[in-house]
Amino acid sequence: MVEQPGSPLLKQLASGKNTAVQVLRELSEPRDGRARVDKVENRLTGHEMAILQLVAQGETSKDIGELVGLGEQTIKNYLVKIFEKTNTRNRAHAVALAAQNGWLLPLVET
Repeated sequence: MVEQPGSPLLKQLASGKNTAVQVLRELSEPRDGRARVDKVENRLTGHEMAILQLVAQGETSKDIGELVGLGEQTIKNYLVKIFEKTNTRNRAHAVALAAQNGWLLPLVET
């Protein structure tokens, strides 16, 4: 990345007031100023998180579909997206990752 003369980053570097960590943080942020989100959890949509929660509770794709008003195949499509985003291979792997990282709500005994 090449900064233009007079850019805020170059001015900060020239002033000597930035630490290396601050410079790296600034360089890693997208150009539009939004903070980059690297956590997998934050890349999952609300629907995907809800489906993952229901999978963790042992629900089948068919049952999840009935609970949320979607077809079984739609739920399976959501699961494929979850596996892709979390780099997991199957339902058990995705749930294990979610549990290890504290993404799941506590299970309620009925």
